[in-house]
Amino acid sequence: MRPRRIRYPQFRRGRDGQVRGVTAASGGKKFVGLDFINYDYAFAGAWGWDTNTRNVTIGVNGGKQKRWALPLAGNDWFEAGRVMVELDGFEAGSGNSVVFGTVPGKHGARI
Repeated sequence: MRPRRIRYPQFRRGRDGQVRGVTAASGGKKFVGLDFINYDYAFAGAWGWDTNTRNVTIGVNGGKQKRWALPLAGNDWFEAGRVMVELDGFEAGSGNSVVFGTVPGKHGARI
């Protein structure tokens, strides 16, 4: 798979982002590098049930979306982090699509 270098701003509920024309040499599972920004410290709620993570859902070719919790990325809003996620459902060729979305009721990630 080739890097796509596509940037999405912060996702909001009901506004998914889709990347079409993703090329894969073979079908099945692939590891995909996801660069993200998260500097959302939850100082006020960290002692209770609040969290510093941002959630993103990712699905391939209309398959079931999988949720990922992205940790803090650095020391400010200008530092990016990277996670490698395993996605399933790719087909050989350039007809793949990957959908990024949010978990209902949560803030989305900046990727």
